[in-house]
Parts: sequence; structure tokens; C-alpha cells
Amino acid sequence: MQPRWSIVLCALLVAGVLACGRGGAPSAPGAATPSATPVVSFPSSDAPLARLVIPAIEIDQATVPGLVDPKTNEMLAPAKAFDIAYYDFCARPGRGNAVFAGHLDYIHIGAAALWRLRDIRPGDEVQLQLADGMQLRYRVTTNKLYDPDTTAAWNELLGQQGAPDEVTVVTCDGDFNSSTHEYSERRVVQAVRIG
Repeated sequence: MQPRWSIVLCALLVAGVLACGRGGAPSAPGAATPSATPVVSFPSSDAPLARLVIPAIEIDQATVPGLVDPKTNEMLAPAKAFDIAYYDFCARPGRGNAVFAGHLDYIHIGAAALWRLRDIRPGDEVQLQLADGMQLRYRVTTNKLYDPDTTAAWNELLGQQGAPDEVTVVTCDGDFNSSTHEYSERRVVQAVRIG
């Protein structure tokens, strides 16, 4: 039996998953409406996702469907050490915030799919290749560590309401607790579409 993340996707919170749902959270009553910001429009496609490519850390692979625990609403980690999951509870690639996750390491294996995510730097490129041949290009804007229990941060990181066309990639990081089999932090890389 597989443990949860260090093997549950480091338990992304219910609130984070729900915020990603269609439409996102409503604004607070009386909140100011943000002024319109010009949005660059890129072509998109209804074709399924074929591959995730991150040249700076030598990732070029097909993704697997990301699953959500129906009881807890938490994102579940991919079943295999070298799988990277795409979670379709959020946006389709090219239409908002597309969310991906994978293991940092794995029991009896060591370094796993996203071991080198910490090496990503702002300006590095992320590419999503679709089944019809369309390639979506993104530029990394941030690579940060987050507390897994900070609901507000996860709402913002996984949110869809007004989200630009971007990619969010999540893995574990920080200190490993051998009692709970979980890491103390989550590493999140975000990239915004450039072409």
C-alpha cells in the first residue's frame, strides 16, 4: 500500500482544491472591483494534453491524470515515482491556471520526477504540448516554498477566478518527518504564457 504524500500530494488543502473549481471564490461584499488590465490573447485548442516539457531540468514526458480524494477533496499524488499528474479540476492548458504535481522522492527509489524542481529559475521555460501538435510556451515567474497548511496561499496558487494563462507545478520540499511520512513544505513553480 502506498503512503499518502511524501506520498499524498503533500496534502493540498480542501480549500485550495475548491477554489480551483469552476468560477473560484466570490468576492467579499463591498470589495472594490479591480480595474481592467489588458490581457494578451494566445491561440488555444481543445486537444488533450500530450506532454509537459521543462528543458532546464530535463523533463520531457507525458502526464497522467491527477486524482482527487472524494472524501477529503485533497489532490492525490501520482501512483508512480516518475509520473507527473495534470489535475483537470482546474483549467485546461491554455485557458487559465493548469495545475501539475509529482513526487520529490520515493521510498526505495530516491530522487523522483520533480527532484530538480528546486533548480528552476525565473525566466526558464515550461512547454505544454497538445495532442494536435500545438505547443504552449510559458516563462517561469516564481519558485517558492509554502506552508502546506496556509489556506489563503493555496486559494491564490490554485485559484481560477481572473487567473492568467499559466502553469503551476507542485512538489514536496523542506524537512521530512519520518513519523508522518510527510515533508514540511511544498515547492511551487509558476509560469505565465508567452506564446
